[in-house]
Amino acid sequence: MILTGNDLLQLETTIGNREIVGLGEGTHGTKEFNLIRSDISKALIENRDFDYVLIENSFGGTADLNDLLKTSINKEQLKDALKANFIAIYQNQEVLDFINWLYDFRKMSGRDINIVGIDYAEINQAYQQFERTIGNKKAVDGELSKLKEIAEFQDDLWNGRNSDRKEWFKKCLEGYHIVEGLFTRKDLKVSDSTMFNLSLLNMKLNFETVKKYADTKKICRAIVQWQ
Repeated sequence: MILTGNDLLQLETTIGNREIVGLGEGTHGTKEFNLIRSDISKALIENRDFDYVLIENSFGGTADLNDLLKTSINKEQLKDALKANFIAIYQNQEVLDFINWLYDFRKMSGRDINIVGIDYAEINQAYQQFERTIGNKKAVDGELSKLKEIAEFQDDLWNGRNSDRKEWFKKCLEGYHIVEGLFTRKDLKVSDSTMFNLSLLNMKLNFETVKKYADTKKICRAIVQWQ
């Protein structure tokens, strides 16, 4: 612990009845920032009944780790899950200690505390989470196949295994329209509507950056033609 009990009490008093608390950092990966965020998070979970920890990590990867927290596993498995699912800045002992604490606290308290990724750079694991929720895959077999291909292509580009930006641009636009159509489907026999919607939204946010750029180019072209 880097904060004293009195420090935490003052922070809790300042936070009051707020339901959302932002814990930032000055630099990525600094030990002291990770320890302070861990101490504050533990206090809010234990004493103020906070039940979600949001982290700047891929939605799908974090969801995979969060699923493990709900099972009976050992600490070595949690270490492997952190390595497999979290980006480099969280590959440290302080974050691992917090994940271990969260696992133990869930078991001891019986409370459903969740850790959720809010980044959308990598989306293949978000796609996998999404696909697991669909009971009637035959109804959207073509869309699923294409969306999986796009997600894998996008992650390869993000991780430096592919550099075809023009093709990525095309695939993002196609992915955006596929996702938009899936939101409104009523015949998919969805097993988990929350995960269905969140994973789709995560993919949409990824594609939306390119979509907005494409829309802006159309507007600019129209203005130039009008002039």
